[in-house]
Amino acid sequence: MADKRPLNIPAGNSPVSPEPEDMLPNERRTDNRVEDYTKAIKQLHPRDFTNWTSWPCVREALMLGIGGGAAAGAVRFLGTGRVNAGANVAVLAFVGIACGSHALCVDRISKEREKMRMIQERFPHRHVSNLKKQGADWVPPPSSTGSDSKE
Repeated sequence: MADKRPLNIPAGNSPVSPEPEDMLPNERRTDNRVEDYTKAIKQLHPRDFTNWTSWPCVREALMLGIGGGAAAGAVRFLGTGRVNAGANVAVLAFVGIACGSHALCVDRISKEREKMRMIQERFPHRHVSNLKKQGADWVPPPSSTGSDSKE
C-alpha cells in the first residue's frame, strides 16, 4: 500500500521539515459519537474559515458548481416556467458539480504527489541542492531512461 504521508521536498537550501508526529491518545476517536463531535467542534475557530480560498481545489469547485447550478436552474425554469423547480435543480446541480469537481481535483493532486514522491525516491541525486554543490562546470551523468536521441 502506498505511503499516504504528505510529500516532504525541501525547496532550494531550506531544511527538510520533520515528519508529522502520531496523534496523542486523547486526540483519537472514541466509540462515542457525541463526545467525538463535541471535541471536534471545540477545536474549530473562526479563523479556520477565513482562508478557505487558499485550500486546494475549493475555489475551482465552487466556481464550477455556481456556474453549472445557475445554468441548470435557468434551463429548468425556462423549460417548465416554475420557479421552485428551477431553484431545486439549481441547488442540486450546484452541490453535485461542486462535490464532484472537488473530488476529481483532490484525486488528481494525490496522484501528482505520488508521482513526485516516486521521482524523488528514484532520482535523489538530481535534487537542486546537490546540483549547486557540484558547481557550474559539472556535467550530469547520461540518462538511464534510454531517451537520448542519437544523431
